[in-house]
Amino acid sequence: QGRAKRIPADTLVKGDADGFKAALMDVLTHESYQEAAAVISKRLRAVARPYTQVAADWVEYAAAVKDHGPFLNPHKLHQYWYQQVMLDVVLFFAAVVAVPVLLLWRGVRRLRWIVAGRGPSSKSNVFAQAGVVAQVRLAASPGKKAA
Repeated sequence: QGRAKRIPADTLVKGDADGFKAALMDVLTHESYQEAAAVISKRLRAVARPYTQVAADWVEYAAAVKDHGPFLNPHKLHQYWYQQVMLDVVLFFAAVVAVPVLLLWRGVRRLRWIVAGRGPSSKSNVFAQAGVVAQVRLAASPGKKAA
């Protein structure tokens, strides 16, 4: 629309002064840019009331309202300290992340336990436990004293 000229960021980063100067001279010398600037200036100045007057009216309104209205009373003033530092949000997200991680960890642990043959349905584990019980009973017979 002839309002501005785009200068690539690498032109400024590389320090290409000639490219920047050419773009600046293009904007300053061509009439299309001056005409577009005049249209924008006219639109900005064609307001019912000046912006400074509108700002002064808002300041007077805020001073006149007894409780300063809801727009000058932010919600942060009515929050608990843990809400202001977003501790409740951090703990919620920590819980959301921790539950799946713990479930995954337990699942991997159980899978390793089953693959290693130490699971609850493993027959070798049941026989190994029975052998330990039998050895304990034999070693501690009621008729013999331990030396």
